[in-house]
Amino acid sequence: MPALSVSLNGEPLVSVATDGYDVIDVGVSGDLLGPEHGSLRVSGGSYLEGQESRYLVWEDERILVPGDSVAVAFLAAGATSRRGKTIEELYPDEKPTGKETFAPAKQIVRELKQRPKAFDSLAFEFVGPDGAPVRARTTPQEHGFAFTVLWNSHRPERARASAHTYTLASLVTKKNGKYHAETKLGFGQQVTFKVLAPNSALLSDASTSPLRARRGAAKRGR
Repeated sequence: MPALSVSLNGEPLVSVATDGYDVIDVGVSGDLLGPEHGSLRVSGGSYLEGQESRYLVWEDERILVPGDSVAVAFLAAGATSRRGKTIEELYPDEKPTGKETFAPAKQIVRELKQRPKAFDSLAFEFVGPDGAPVRARTTPQEHGFAFTVLWNSHRPERARASAHTYTLASLVTKKNGKYHAETKLGFGQQVTFKVLAPNSALLSDASTSPLRARRGAAKRGR
């Protein structure tokens, strides 16, 4: 059965087979408030109508520092390397309080704007199946970045990968911000995401690929 295989700095970290799941998500995120430059999360869930939903986590906010590289391969056949954990298992001391209430997005953004920043900017490198690097950093107006590899059962023969930066305002409008790379993975292909220091010499490398070319390649492959 297909599987997403995740490695960190060239060492195998976890593999998750798709059988029995509706969604498997590998993500790296980071924002200027820190305290870490980025964190890795690997999770998956099944949400069949008429059945109890199941959500498991294999990596829970694993801290990443500049230089850390996460590779995600989409395998035609693979097995789950270790058992995922439920939220209750990850946080046994946090008791459910019944119906959860959430602050409005505008209020959350106001509170985030008042918090001190840990970093002036964040940077990353994205390398797709074609091997071409895309490097980017947050602008002064932006708040953070997100890298995602997403598999879902509606398109079982492929996974989608992307990297974008975003502003606090986009959290209110629910827009993903500026995409720097988007692609899809077929069986046997992989994508790599590396956390860079904001002042890295790699960011000025002439081989940085424009997003137009990446999107064009992705559209032609659809």
